Amino acid sequence: MCTATQPLLNQLTDPEKGQLHLPKSHKLTPDVSQLFDELMRVNIVDKTNSQGWSLAEITQLAADEMEHKKIAERDNNLLNLLSLNNLDLKKHFLPSQLKHAFMTAGKLFKAIDALTKSLIVPFGEGKPLLDDLCCLSKKFDAKAYFDLVKACQKYSVNLFPNIWQKLVKEEAIIELMNERGEGDGIFYLKEQFYSDDFGVSVENCALQQELIC
Repeated sequence: MCTATQPLLNQLTDPEKGQLHLPKSHKLTPDVSQLFDELMRVNIVDKTNSQGWSLAEITQLAADEMEHKKIAERDNNLLNLLSLNNLDLKKHFLPSQLKHAFMTAGKLFKAIDALTKSLIVPFGEGKPLLDDLCCLSKKFDAKAYFDLVKACQKYSVNLFPNIWQKLVKEEAIIELMNERGEGDGIFYLKEQFYSDDFGVSVENCALQQELIC
């Protein structure tokens, strides 16, 4: 039952309509405010202007936002990647070369900063697709590689940090690596940590099935 549209059952006045008597000490979570803070995905900042925004102000706002999106492991930001890119590891560019790091910026940019991470799971027809993706080299056939990545997105789930960290601790998450041994930012779940009955599990499903048998 959705509490946004329905009254809480312990606040009803008629037992025939499902009224429940719950002691105040009976709580599903000890600190509701803390729970909402932990689950918050978006922080809305009111920057409305009754007089409207000028083109220069909009441009400056976009530039500020890109500049504030710092890149982990490097003292860099999106604004620099899409302009001078003066922190690139290549010290010398040919006159005909573009300095802009479009691919890196595209991977890092998010219109809305979310706490969740995307994970491909071995579900249904996604299993053979994931197998093909793991066996294919992006350098050998980039088009086929990205076609498979797109197809696998149908079989991905978004996980909050606490679940992600538990799976990492269990070594259940694997990142696709390129020929240079660098991560591609594409993660998938080991098959033994996924159940067709209840989805992603932070425990080994194969061991659970053995215990049930």
